[in-house]
Amino acid sequence: MDLRTATPADVEAILHLIALAREHLRRLGIDQWQGPYPGREAILEDIGQGAGYVLERAGVAGYVAILPGEEPTYRQIEGAWLQQGPYCTLHRVVADTRRRGQGLGASLLAEAAALAQKGAVEALRVDTHRANTPMRHLLEKQGFVPCGQITLADGAPRVAYEKRL
Repeated sequence: MDLRTATPADVEAILHLIALAREHLRRLGIDQWQGPYPGREAILEDIGQGAGYVLERAGVAGYVAILPGEEPTYRQIEGAWLQQGPYCTLHRVVADTRRRGQGLGASLLAEAAALAQKGAVEALRVDTHRANTPMRHLLEKQGFVPCGQITLADGAPRVAYEKRL
């Protein structure tokens, strides 16, 4: 497995990946991640909770937060979840945009699923911007099913996905 627990020493590399992704999304005309989120505080909080993971491939090539338990913004969905049992939520999913085409995103999601499967959860959930077609395509290729729309705390709508484990 190339996925390992993130440490504070990884924060700068993770923030660099986020900056690259932010610029890539901007070039695609997608307003996701165009503000200060996700930033240092969110990453340090993930790490402090033991929920932050980096994909190692000749350095830090990806990052994901795998959070067990209920995600408050997922309580209300315009649609329906596949499972009603325990799940983990993936947040801040990012892979090195300079290395597109190397399967980093697929590896990140597959390894996150394998790690979550070791726990007593039935599913993984994640959300993304409706216009983020590269992420939506990746999720669907990795077996995530679109379940409907959720609304973030700031009022932004997101397409919600779930994968049975």
